[in-house]
Amino acid sequence: MRSSLIFTAVLLLCVTLCSADGVIGDPQVTLTFLTANPPGNIYGGYYAYPYSVLVGTGPGASAVPMMCDDFTDDIGSGDSWLSTAYALTQTNLANGVVSDLKYANNASFGGGVYDPTSAVTAYEEAAYLLTQLALGTPGFTPEETNAAVWYLFSPTSSTGDATAKGLLDTAYTFVTNNTDLTYYSNVTVFTQGPMQSGAESQEFLEYTPEPPASLLLVIGFALIGAVGLKRRKQVAAQVIEPRSDC
Repeated sequence: MRSSLIFTAVLLLCVTLCSADGVIGDPQVTLTFLTANPPGNIYGGYYAYPYSVLVGTGPGASAVPMMCDDFTDDIGSGDSWLSTAYALTQTNLANGVVSDLKYANNASFGGGVYDPTSAVTAYEEAAYLLTQLALGTPGFTPEETNAAVWYLFSPTSSTGDATAKGLLDTAYTFVTNNTDLTYYSNVTVFTQGPMQSGAESQEFLEYTPEPPASLLLVIGFALIGAVGLKRRKQVAAQVIEPRSDC
C-alpha cells in the first residue's frame, strides 16, 4: 500500500510539472486580464509586457505573465474570454497549428521584413523575441520587445520606432537561418475567443521555462525506485504453492 501511494504521488508530481499552467491540451480555458506593466515611453505611454493574466477559474487558477501580440485590441482589467492554448512545438508548427491562430491569413505582417506568406514564420519570430526577453538577453527590453511583436502583427503600430524594427530584423535573421523548430517549444499562444465579460479580448504569448535538469533526474529516479519497491513487495507477498511429484 505504501509503495502504491509513493508511486501515485510521484506520478502526479511528474504530470503536474509536465503540464505547467494546466492548459495545454485543454479545448478551452478562461483567461482574465488583471494588470499590465505601467505605461512607459513606447508611443507616448502605452502599457507593455508583462501583462498579468489569470489562467482558469476557481482555486486552481493562477496568474502568469504574458505578452499581447496585437496593438489594436484594447483590453481592460477584468475582461475575460475563452481561449485555446497552442504550444509552438515542432509537431504543432509542422502540422499547421497556426491556421487556428489570429494572424493565419494576414498578409501584411512586419512591413515586408519577412516572408508575408508564412504565418508560421511570424509566430516563430514572436516566439524568438519573447524567449530572448525572458532569458534576459541584453538589448531586449520589455517595452521595445513588445513593440517589435506589435509591429510584426500590426505594422502601423511602430512607425518610426527604429529599436523595435531592429529587434524584428534580428528575429527574422535568426528564424530564417535556424530550422530547429524545437527552439520555440517553450512558447504557448493563447487565442482570442468568446467573451465571458468585458468588451474585447486579446491574443497572448507565454514563455514557460523548462524544469531544471536536476529536478527531472530526481523525478526519474523516484519513479524507478517506486516501481522497484512495488515489484519487490508484490513478489514477497506471493504464496508459494507446494510441489508434488506424484
